[in-house]
Amino acid sequence: MASKTIFILLFNFLSSQLLHFSEAETWVKAGYWYAYGEFPVQDIDSALFTHLLCAFAEVNPSTYQLFIPSASEQDFSTFTSIVKRKNPSVKTLLSVWNGISETGKSITGEKVNDSVLSSMISESSKRKSFIDSSMKTARRYEEMALRGIPSPRITTTAAENFPRGGPYLQVFRFANIKAATNNFSSANKLGEGGFGPIYKGTLPGGQEIAVKRLSASSSQGLEEFQNEVTLTARLQHVNLVRVLGYCTEKEKKMLIYKYMPNKSLDLYLFDPMRRNMLDWEKRVHIIDGVTQGLLYLQEYANITVIHRDLKASNILLDDVMNPKISDFGMARLFRKDAYEANTDRIVGTYGYVPPEFVTKDIYTMKYDVYSFGVLLLQIISGKRNTCYYGPHENLNLLEYAYDLWNDERGTEFIDPSLDDSSSPCKIMRCMQIALLCVQENSGDRPSMLEVFTMLKNDSMAASSHKRPAFSVKADKNTGSTSASQQEICSFNDPQISELEPQ
Repeated sequence: MASKTIFILLFNFLSSQLLHFSEAETWVKAGYWYAYGEFPVQDIDSALFTHLLCAFAEVNPSTYQLFIPSASEQDFSTFTSIVKRKNPSVKTLLSVWNGISETGKSITGEKVNDSVLSSMISESSKRKSFIDSSMKTARRYEEMALRGIPSPRITTTAAENFPRGGPYLQVFRFANIKAATNNFSSANKLGEGGFGPIYKGTLPGGQEIAVKRLSASSSQGLEEFQNEVTLTARLQHVNLVRVLGYCTEKEKKMLIYKYMPNKSLDLYLFDPMRRNMLDWEKRVHIIDGVTQGLLYLQEYANITVIHRDLKASNILLDDVMNPKISDFGMARLFRKDAYEANTDRIVGTYGYVPPEFVTKDIYTMKYDVYSFGVLLLQIISGKRNTCYYGPHENLNLLEYAYDLWNDERGTEFIDPSLDDSSSPCKIMRCMQIALLCVQENSGDRPSMLEVFTMLKNDSMAASSHKRPAFSVKADKNTGSTSASQQEICSFNDPQISELEPQ
Protein backbone atom coordinates (compact mmCIF):
# COMPACT_ATOMS: atom_id res chain seq x y z
CA MET A 1 0.00 0.00 0.00
CA ALA A 2 2.90 2.37 0.64
CA SER A 3 3.70 2.38 -3.07
CA LYS A 4 0.26 3.58 -4.07
CA THR A 5 -0.87 7.12 -4.59
CA ILE A 6 -3.48 8.31 -2.16
CA PHE A 7 -6.77 9.84 -3.06
CA ILE A 8 -8.53 11.74 -0.33
CA LEU A 9 -12.30 12.01 -0.45
CA LEU A 10 -13.79 14.61 1.85
CA PHE A 11 -17.37 13.74 2.78
CA ASN A 12 -19.69 16.70 2.38
CA PHE A 13 -23.16 15.69 3.56
CA LEU A 14 -26.06 18.07 3.07
CA SER A 15 -28.04 18.82 6.21
CA SER A 16 -29.76 21.75 7.82
CA GLN A 17 -26.67 22.28 9.94
CA LEU A 18 -24.32 22.39 6.93
CA LEU A 19 -21.74 25.09 7.37
CA HIS A 20 -20.90 27.36 4.49
CA PHE A 21 -17.72 29.19 3.66
CA SER A 22 -17.75 32.90 4.26
CA GLU A 23 -15.29 35.10 2.43
CA ALA A 24 -13.12 35.12 5.58
CA GLU A 25 -13.01 31.31 5.69
CA THR A 26 -10.96 30.73 2.57
CA TRP A 27 -8.23 28.38 3.76
CA VAL A 28 -8.19 25.10 5.61
CA LYS A 29 -5.17 23.90 7.58
CA ALA A 30 -5.51 20.20 6.97
CA GLY A 31 -3.35 17.16 7.49
CA TYR A 32 -3.79 13.42 7.44
CA TRP A 33 -2.59 10.65 9.70
CA TYR A 34 -1.69 7.28 8.21
CA ALA A 35 -2.83 4.42 10.44
CA TYR A 36 -0.13 2.08 9.11
CA GLY A 37 2.69 4.53 9.70
CA GLU A 38 5.12 4.76 12.58
CA PHE A 39 3.95 8.15 13.88
CA PRO A 40 1.70 7.73 16.97
CA VAL A 41 -1.61 9.59 16.86
CA GLN A 42 -0.86 10.86 20.39
CA ASP A 43 2.07 12.88 19.00
CA ILE A 44 -0.06 14.88 16.55
CA ASP A 45 -0.11 18.56 17.49
CA SER A 46 -3.74 19.06 16.50
CA ALA A 47 -3.56 22.72 17.56
CA LEU A 48 -1.82 23.36 14.23
CA PHE A 49 -4.82 22.17 12.18
CA THR A 50 -8.44 22.99 11.49
CA HIS A 51 -9.09 19.56 9.94
CA LEU A 52 -7.40 16.20 10.42
CA LEU A 53 -7.97 13.13 8.27
CA CYS A 54 -7.56 9.54 9.41
CA ALA A 55 -6.24 7.33 6.60
CA PHE A 56 -7.41 5.03 5.17
CA ALA A 57 -10.89 3.59 4.95
CA GLU A 58 -11.37 1.28 1.96
CA VAL A 59 -14.12 0.41 -0.52
CA ASN A 60 -15.16 -3.15 -1.30
CA PRO A 61 -14.80 -3.46 -5.11
CA SER A 62 -17.75 -5.87 -5.30
CA THR A 63 -20.34 -4.35 -2.95
CA TYR A 64 -19.05 -0.72 -3.04
CA GLN A 65 -19.44 -0.50 0.71
CA LEU A 66 -17.01 1.49 2.79
CA PHE A 67 -15.19 -0.42 5.51
CA ILE A 68 -12.34 -0.03 7.96
CA PRO A 69 -9.59 -2.67 7.75
CA SER A 70 -9.61 -4.80 10.88
CA ALA A 71 -5.98 -3.93 11.61
CA SER A 72 -6.96 -0.24 11.89
CA GLU A 73 -10.23 -0.45 13.82
CA GLN A 74 -8.73 0.44 17.19
CA ASP A 75 -6.84 3.42 15.75
CA PHE A 76 -9.91 4.75 13.96
CA SER A 77 -12.17 4.35 17.01
CA THR A 78 -9.91 6.52 19.22
CA PHE A 79 -8.62 8.99 16.61
CA THR A 80 -11.20 11.74 17.17
CA SER A 81 -11.10 11.72 20.97
CA ILE A 82 -7.29 11.80 21.04
CA VAL A 83 -6.78 14.69 18.63
CA LYS A 84 -9.54 16.75 20.26
CA ARG A 85 -7.71 16.74 23.59
CA LYS A 86 -5.28 19.37 22.29
CA ASN A 87 -7.76 21.12 20.00
CA PRO A 88 -11.47 20.58 20.69
CA SER A 89 -12.42 22.58 17.58
CA VAL A 90 -10.50 20.39 15.13
CA LYS A 91 -12.71 18.60 12.60
CA THR A 92 -11.95 14.93 11.95
CA LEU A 93 -12.61 13.23 8.65
CA LEU A 94 -12.24 9.83 7.07
CA SER A 95 -9.83 9.47 4.18
CA VAL A 96 -10.79 6.88 1.60
CA TRP A 97 -8.26 4.83 -0.32
CA ASN A 98 -8.90 5.02 -4.06
CA GLY A 99 -5.83 3.28 -5.46
CA ILE A 100 -3.80 5.25 -7.95
CA SER A 101 -5.61 8.07 -9.71
CA GLU A 102 -4.97 8.97 -13.34
CA THR A 103 -2.82 11.97 -12.42
CA GLY A 104 -0.83 9.95 -9.93
CA LYS A 105 -0.28 7.16 -12.43
CA SER A 106 0.80 9.58 -15.12
CA ILE A 107 3.40 10.95 -12.72
CA THR A 108 4.73 7.52 -11.81
CA GLY A 109 4.56 6.35 -15.43
CA GLU A 110 2.15 3.50 -14.67
CA LYS A 111 -0.74 2.30 -16.80
CA VAL A 112 -3.97 4.15 -16.08
CA ASN A 113 -7.21 2.29 -15.33
CA ASP A 114 -10.46 3.18 -13.62
CA SER A 115 -10.58 3.20 -9.83
CA VAL A 116 -13.36 1.78 -7.67
CA LEU A 117 -14.67 5.23 -6.85
CA SER A 118 -14.63 6.49 -10.44
CA SER A 119 -16.67 3.47 -11.53
CA MET A 120 -19.55 4.69 -9.34
CA ILE A 121 -20.08 7.82 -11.40
CA SER A 122 -22.41 6.20 -13.94
CA GLU A 123 -24.25 3.77 -11.62
CA SER A 124 -26.53 5.20 -8.94
CA SER A 125 -26.92 1.83 -7.16
CA LYS A 126 -23.21 1.72 -6.48
CA ARG A 127 -23.28 5.28 -5.17
CA LYS A 128 -26.14 4.52 -2.79
CA SER A 129 -24.31 1.54 -1.32
CA PHE A 130 -21.21 3.64 -0.84
CA ILE A 131 -23.04 6.60 0.75
CA ASP A 132 -25.11 4.47 3.13
CA SER A 133 -22.09 2.52 4.33
CA SER A 134 -20.06 5.73 4.63
CA MET A 135 -22.60 7.29 6.97
CA LYS A 136 -22.79 4.17 9.11
CA THR A 137 -19.01 3.93 9.31
CA ALA A 138 -18.59 7.60 10.19
CA ARG A 139 -21.18 7.37 13.00
CA ARG A 140 -19.50 4.29 14.34
CA TYR A 141 -16.14 6.03 14.52
CA GLU A 142 -17.25 9.04 16.53
CA GLU A 143 -19.05 10.80 13.70
CA MET A 144 -15.99 11.64 11.69
CA ALA A 145 -16.95 13.56 8.54
CA LEU A 146 -20.62 13.91 9.53
CA ARG A 147 -20.45 17.38 10.98
CA GLY A 148 -21.13 19.34 7.81
CA ILE A 149 -17.50 20.09 7.17
CA PRO A 150 -17.04 23.01 4.74
CA SER A 151 -15.11 21.51 1.84
CA PRO A 152 -11.82 23.22 0.97
CA ARG A 153 -12.43 24.97 -2.30
CA ILE A 154 -10.40 26.78 -4.89
CA THR A 155 -12.21 30.01 -5.55
CA THR A 156 -12.61 31.61 -8.95
CA THR A 157 -12.64 35.11 -7.57
CA ALA A 158 -10.42 37.76 -9.09
CA ALA A 159 -6.79 36.68 -9.18
CA GLU A 160 -5.65 39.69 -7.21
CA ASN A 161 -7.46 38.27 -4.17
CA PHE A 162 -5.17 35.22 -4.07
CA PRO A 163 -3.90 35.10 -0.48
CA ARG A 164 -0.17 35.40 -0.11
CA GLY A 165 1.55 32.60 1.76
CA GLY A 166 -1.15 30.00 1.25
CA PRO A 167 -0.07 26.59 -0.05
CA TYR A 168 -3.12 26.28 -2.30
CA LEU A 169 -3.52 26.90 -6.00
CA GLN A 170 -5.79 29.55 -7.41
CA VAL A 171 -7.99 28.87 -10.40
CA PHE A 172 -7.53 31.98 -12.54
CA ARG A 173 -10.09 33.34 -14.96
CA PHE A 174 -8.95 33.64 -18.55
CA ALA A 175 -10.26 37.21 -18.74
CA ASN A 176 -8.10 38.22 -15.76
CA ILE A 177 -4.96 36.67 -17.25
CA LYS A 178 -5.70 38.23 -20.63
CA ALA A 179 -6.00 41.66 -19.02
CA ALA A 180 -2.92 41.16 -16.85
CA THR A 181 -0.73 40.34 -19.86
CA ASN A 182 -2.21 43.05 -22.09
CA ASN A 183 -3.87 40.41 -24.28
CA PHE A 184 -0.66 38.34 -24.36
CA SER A 185 1.15 41.13 -26.18
CA SER A 186 4.59 40.66 -27.65
CA ALA A 187 5.85 43.43 -25.35
CA ASN A 188 4.91 41.25 -22.36
CA LYS A 189 6.53 38.10 -23.73
CA LEU A 190 9.45 36.92 -21.61
CA GLY A 191 10.52 33.96 -23.73
CA GLU A 192 9.46 30.54 -24.90
CA GLY A 193 10.23 26.99 -23.78
CA GLY A 194 9.10 23.47 -24.54
CA PHE A 195 5.76 24.15 -22.85
CA GLY A 196 5.02 27.31 -24.79
CA PRO A 197 5.37 31.11 -24.52
CA ILE A 198 5.85 32.85 -21.17
CA TYR A 199 4.37 36.28 -20.50
CA LYS A 200 4.78 38.85 -17.78
CA GLY A 201 1.57 40.14 -16.25
CA THR A 202 0.44 42.57 -13.58
CA LEU A 203 -2.68 42.00 -11.49
CA PRO A 204 -4.91 44.96 -10.53
CA GLY A 205 -3.42 44.90 -7.03
CA GLY A 206 0.06 45.40 -8.48
CA GLN A 207 1.39 41.87 -8.04
CA GLU A 208 3.61 40.78 -10.93
CA ILE A 209 3.10 37.32 -12.35
CA ALA A 210 4.61 35.10 -15.04
CA VAL A 211 2.17 33.18 -17.24
CA LYS A 212 3.27 30.00 -19.00
CA ARG A 213 0.81 29.21 -21.77
CA LEU A 214 0.65 25.79 -23.40
CA SER A 215 1.22 26.10 -27.10
CA ALA A 216 -0.79 24.01 -29.58
CA SER A 217 2.50 22.97 -31.20
CA SER A 218 4.20 22.24 -27.87
CA SER A 219 6.28 19.09 -27.52
CA GLN A 220 4.87 18.93 -24.00
CA GLY A 221 1.18 18.70 -23.20
CA LEU A 222 -1.54 17.66 -20.81
CA GLU A 223 0.65 15.24 -18.86
CA GLU A 224 3.25 17.93 -18.14
CA PHE A 225 0.52 20.39 -17.22
CA GLN A 226 -1.01 17.89 -14.76
CA ASN A 227 2.42 17.10 -13.37
CA GLU A 228 3.17 20.72 -12.64
CA VAL A 229 -0.20 21.46 -11.08
CA THR A 230 -0.24 18.28 -8.98
CA LEU A 231 3.33 18.43 -7.73
CA THR A 232 3.67 22.15 -7.08
CA ALA A 233 0.51 22.08 -4.97
CA ARG A 234 2.25 19.56 -2.70
CA LEU A 235 5.76 21.01 -2.67
CA GLN A 236 6.62 24.08 -0.62
CA HIS A 237 10.22 25.24 -0.26
CA VAL A 238 12.03 28.56 -0.42
CA ASN A 239 14.22 27.28 -3.28
CA LEU A 240 11.35 26.02 -5.44
CA VAL A 241 9.52 28.47 -7.67
CA ARG A 242 6.11 29.35 -6.32
CA VAL A 243 3.17 28.46 -8.56
CA LEU A 244 0.21 30.68 -7.78
CA GLY A 245 -2.34 28.79 -9.81
CA TYR A 246 -3.57 27.77 -13.22
CA CYS A 247 -6.22 28.40 -15.87
CA THR A 248 -8.03 25.81 -17.98
CA GLU A 249 -10.85 28.03 -19.19
CA LYS A 250 -11.73 28.10 -22.90
CA GLU A 251 -9.57 25.00 -23.38
CA LYS A 252 -6.51 27.13 -22.67
CA LYS A 253 -3.96 25.64 -20.32
CA MET A 254 -1.85 28.12 -18.42
CA LEU A 255 0.32 28.04 -15.32
CA ILE A 256 0.69 31.21 -13.28
CA TYR A 257 3.84 31.82 -11.25
CA LYS A 258 5.20 34.49 -9.03
CA TYR A 259 7.31 36.69 -11.31
CA MET A 260 11.08 36.40 -10.91
CA PRO A 261 12.53 39.84 -11.83
CA ASN A 262 16.07 38.57 -12.42
CA LYS A 263 14.85 35.85 -14.79
CA SER A 264 17.03 32.74 -15.14
CA LEU A 265 20.60 31.77 -14.28
CA ASP A 266 21.67 31.05 -17.87
CA LEU A 267 21.20 34.71 -18.81
CA TYR A 268 24.04 35.57 -16.42
CA LEU A 269 26.40 32.61 -16.69
CA PHE A 270 26.75 32.67 -20.47
CA ASP A 271 26.69 36.43 -21.08
CA PRO A 272 30.17 38.02 -21.14
CA MET A 273 28.88 41.19 -19.47
CA ARG A 274 26.21 39.94 -17.09
CA ARG A 275 28.41 37.18 -15.67
CA ASN A 276 30.38 39.88 -13.87
CA MET A 277 27.27 40.52 -11.75
CA LEU A 278 27.75 37.06 -10.27
CA ASP A 279 30.82 37.16 -8.05
CA TRP A 280 31.86 34.02 -6.20
CA GLU A 281 29.82 34.88 -3.11
CA LYS A 282 26.63 35.13 -5.19
CA ARG A 283 27.44 31.90 -7.03
CA VAL A 284 28.00 30.06 -3.74
CA HIS A 285 24.61 31.34 -2.61
CA ILE A 286 23.03 29.97 -5.80
CA ILE A 287 24.83 26.62 -5.46
CA ASP A 288 23.64 26.31 -1.87
CA GLY A 289 20.05 27.19 -2.79
CA VAL A 290 19.88 24.66 -5.62
CA THR A 291 21.40 22.01 -3.34
CA GLN A 292 18.83 22.77 -0.64
CA GLY A 293 15.99 22.56 -3.17
CA LEU A 294 17.15 19.17 -4.45
CA LEU A 295 17.67 17.91 -0.90
CA TYR A 296 14.08 18.83 -0.13
CA LEU A 297 12.79 17.00 -3.22
CA GLN A 298 14.80 13.86 -2.53
CA GLU A 299 15.00 13.66 1.24
CA TYR A 300 12.69 15.94 3.18
CA ALA A 301 9.45 16.43 1.25
CA ASN A 302 6.48 14.21 2.04
CA ILE A 303 6.89 12.80 -1.47
CA THR A 304 10.13 12.01 -3.30
CA VAL A 305 10.47 13.78 -6.64
CA ILE A 306 12.98 13.39 -9.48
CA HIS A 307 12.96 16.70 -11.36
CA ARG A 308 14.49 15.35 -14.61
CA ASP A 309 15.04 18.75 -16.21
CA LEU A 310 17.45 20.58 -13.93
CA LYS A 311 19.44 23.12 -15.97
CA ALA A 312 20.58 26.73 -15.84
CA SER A 313 17.50 28.06 -17.62
CA ASN A 314 15.25 26.35 -15.05
CA ILE A 315 16.95 28.10 -12.13
CA LEU A 316 15.03 31.34 -11.67
CA LEU A 317 16.35 34.25 -9.61
CA ASP A 318 14.23 36.53 -7.44
CA ASP A 319 14.85 40.20 -6.68
CA VAL A 320 17.78 39.41 -4.37
CA MET A 321 19.17 36.58 -6.53
CA ASN A 322 17.78 33.72 -4.47
CA PRO A 323 17.62 30.65 -6.74
CA LYS A 324 14.31 28.87 -7.37
CA ILE A 325 14.10 25.52 -9.15
CA SER A 326 11.30 25.72 -11.70
CA ASP A 327 9.46 23.66 -14.34
CA PHE A 328 8.20 20.39 -12.88
CA GLY A 329 6.49 19.26 -16.08
CA MET A 330 8.96 16.39 -16.58
CA ALA A 331 9.15 15.41 -12.92
CA ARG A 332 8.36 11.94 -11.60
CA LEU A 333 7.38 10.65 -8.19
CA PHE A 334 9.82 8.11 -6.82
CA ARG A 335 9.38 5.59 -4.01
CA LYS A 336 11.84 6.12 -1.19
CA ASP A 337 12.51 2.39 -1.01
CA ALA A 338 13.13 2.05 -4.77
CA TYR A 339 16.51 2.17 -6.46
CA GLU A 340 15.49 2.73 -10.07
CA ALA A 341 12.46 2.91 -12.37
CA ASN A 342 11.81 2.55 -16.09
CA THR A 343 10.08 4.81 -18.55
CA ASP A 344 9.02 4.43 -22.16
CA ARG A 345 9.38 8.11 -22.85
CA ILE A 346 12.70 9.93 -23.19
CA VAL A 347 12.53 13.55 -22.09
CA GLY A 348 14.96 16.17 -20.90
CA THR A 349 17.62 18.48 -22.26
CA TYR A 350 20.73 17.45 -24.14
CA GLY A 351 23.82 17.73 -21.99
CA TYR A 352 22.00 17.37 -18.66
CA VAL A 353 20.56 13.87 -19.10
CA PRO A 354 22.52 10.98 -17.52
CA PRO A 355 23.65 8.06 -19.68
CA GLU A 356 21.46 5.38 -18.09
CA PHE A 357 18.37 7.38 -19.02
CA VAL A 358 19.40 7.98 -22.63
CA THR A 359 20.56 4.45 -23.39
CA LYS A 360 18.43 2.25 -21.11
CA ASP A 361 15.32 4.34 -20.28
CA ILE A 362 16.19 4.06 -16.58
CA TYR A 363 15.94 6.90 -14.09
CA THR A 364 17.18 6.77 -10.53
CA MET A 365 17.64 9.10 -7.57
CA LYS A 366 21.01 9.92 -9.14
CA TYR A 367 19.40 11.46 -12.26
CA ASP A 368 19.23 14.93 -10.71
CA VAL A 369 22.68 14.45 -9.16
CA TYR A 370 24.12 14.12 -12.67
CA SER A 371 22.27 17.23 -13.88
CA PHE A 372 23.46 19.11 -10.79
CA GLY A 373 27.07 18.13 -11.59
CA VAL A 374 26.76 19.60 -15.08
CA LEU A 375 25.17 22.75 -13.68
CA LEU A 376 27.89 23.09 -11.04
CA LEU A 377 30.59 22.90 -13.71
CA GLN A 378 28.81 25.65 -15.62
CA ILE A 379 28.48 27.86 -12.54
CA ILE A 380 32.21 27.76 -11.78
CA SER A 381 33.32 28.12 -15.41
CA GLY A 382 30.63 30.15 -17.21
CA LYS A 383 30.89 27.65 -20.07
CA ARG A 384 28.06 26.11 -22.06
CA ASN A 385 27.72 22.36 -22.34
CA THR A 386 26.82 22.54 -26.03
CA CYS A 387 30.29 23.71 -27.14
CA TYR A 388 33.54 21.84 -27.60
CA TYR A 389 36.77 22.70 -25.81
CA GLY A 390 40.43 21.80 -25.64
CA PRO A 391 43.35 22.49 -28.01
CA HIS A 392 41.59 20.58 -30.80
CA GLU A 393 38.08 21.64 -29.78
CA ASN A 394 36.98 18.02 -29.63
CA LEU A 395 36.10 17.67 -25.93
CA ASN A 396 32.70 18.20 -24.39
CA LEU A 397 32.42 20.21 -21.19
CA LEU A 398 32.72 17.19 -18.88
CA GLU A 399 35.76 15.72 -20.66
CA TYR A 400 37.46 19.09 -20.76
CA ALA A 401 36.98 19.61 -17.02
CA TYR A 402 38.16 16.06 -16.28
CA ASP A 403 41.34 16.36 -18.36
CA LEU A 404 42.31 19.69 -16.82
CA TRP A 405 41.67 18.32 -13.33
CA ASN A 406 43.75 15.20 -14.01
CA ASP A 407 46.59 17.33 -15.37
CA GLU A 408 46.42 19.55 -12.27
CA ARG A 409 45.43 22.47 -14.44
CA GLY A 410 41.92 22.87 -13.04
CA THR A 411 42.34 26.63 -12.65
CA GLU A 412 42.28 26.94 -16.46
CA PHE A 413 38.69 25.70 -16.39
CA ILE A 414 37.52 28.31 -13.89
CA ASP A 415 35.94 31.66 -14.79
CA PRO A 416 38.96 34.01 -14.35
CA SER A 417 36.81 36.72 -12.78
CA LEU A 418 36.10 34.57 -9.70
CA ASP A 419 37.98 34.94 -6.43
CA ASP A 420 37.38 32.50 -3.59
CA SER A 421 40.15 33.72 -1.28
CA SER A 422 37.70 35.07 1.30
CA SER A 423 35.15 32.27 0.97
CA PRO A 424 35.06 29.02 2.94
CA CYS A 425 33.67 27.35 -0.19
CA LYS A 426 36.55 26.80 -2.61
CA ILE A 427 36.12 26.66 -6.38
CA MET A 428 38.40 23.67 -6.88
CA ARG A 429 36.45 21.73 -4.26
CA CYS A 430 33.28 22.45 -6.25
CA MET A 431 34.97 21.23 -9.41
CA GLN A 432 35.97 17.99 -7.71
CA ILE A 433 32.43 17.40 -6.42
CA ALA A 434 30.92 18.22 -9.82
CA LEU A 435 33.10 15.60 -11.51
CA LEU A 436 31.93 13.02 -8.97
CA CYS A 437 28.32 13.88 -9.84
CA VAL A 438 28.79 13.20 -13.57
CA GLN A 439 30.26 9.72 -13.28
CA GLU A 440 28.98 7.29 -15.91
CA ASN A 441 27.84 4.67 -13.40
CA SER A 442 25.04 6.07 -11.25
CA GLY A 443 26.33 4.03 -8.31
CA ASP A 444 29.59 6.01 -8.42
CA ARG A 445 27.77 9.32 -7.99
CA PRO A 446 27.18 10.70 -4.50
CA SER A 447 23.70 11.33 -3.15
CA MET A 448 22.52 14.93 -2.79
CA LEU A 449 22.94 14.58 0.96
CA GLU A 450 26.58 13.60 0.41
CA VAL A 451 27.00 16.46 -2.05
CA PHE A 452 25.67 18.90 0.53
CA THR A 453 27.98 17.51 3.22
CA MET A 454 31.04 17.72 0.96
CA LEU A 455 30.24 21.30 -0.01
CA LYS A 456 29.90 22.31 3.63
CA ASN A 457 32.81 20.28 4.96
CA ASP A 458 36.13 20.76 3.20
CA SER A 459 37.80 18.13 5.36
CA MET A 460 35.42 15.37 4.24
CA ALA A 461 37.26 13.06 1.88
CA ALA A 462 35.87 12.83 -1.65
CA SER A 463 36.34 9.62 -3.61
CA SER A 464 38.42 9.65 -6.76
CA HIS A 465 36.50 10.00 -10.00
CA LYS A 466 36.77 8.17 -13.28
CA ARG A 467 36.35 9.63 -16.73
CA PRO A 468 32.86 11.15 -16.94
CA ALA A 469 29.91 9.92 -18.98
CA PHE A 470 29.79 10.37 -22.78
CA SER A 471 33.59 10.48 -23.08
CA VAL A 472 35.18 9.84 -26.47
CA LYS A 473 38.68 9.56 -25.07
CA ALA A 474 39.91 6.34 -23.51
CA ASP A 475 40.21 6.11 -19.76
CA LYS A 476 43.80 5.71 -18.60
CA ASN A 477 42.83 2.90 -16.24
CA THR A 478 40.60 0.86 -18.54
CA GLY A 479 41.91 1.82 -21.98
CA SER A 480 38.37 2.13 -23.37
CA THR A 481 35.88 4.90 -24.03
CA SER A 482 32.77 5.18 -21.90
CA ALA A 483 30.02 2.65 -22.47
CA SER A 484 27.50 5.46 -22.77
CA GLN A 485 29.44 7.02 -25.64
CA GLN A 486 29.61 3.68 -27.45
CA GLU A 487 25.87 3.11 -27.07
CA ILE A 488 24.84 6.66 -27.97
CA CYS A 489 26.61 6.36 -31.32
CA SER A 490 24.10 3.72 -32.44
CA PHE A 491 21.12 5.06 -30.49
CA ASN A 492 17.83 5.44 -32.34
CA ASP A 493 17.53 9.17 -33.00
CA PRO A 494 13.72 9.37 -33.34
CA GLN A 495 13.41 7.91 -29.87
CA ILE A 496 15.03 10.97 -28.36
CA SER A 497 12.99 13.46 -30.33
CA GLU A 498 11.40 14.69 -27.11
CA LEU A 499 14.73 15.76 -25.70
CA GLU A 500 14.81 19.50 -25.70
CA PRO A 501 17.92 21.08 -27.27
CA GLN A 502 19.83 23.55 -25.12
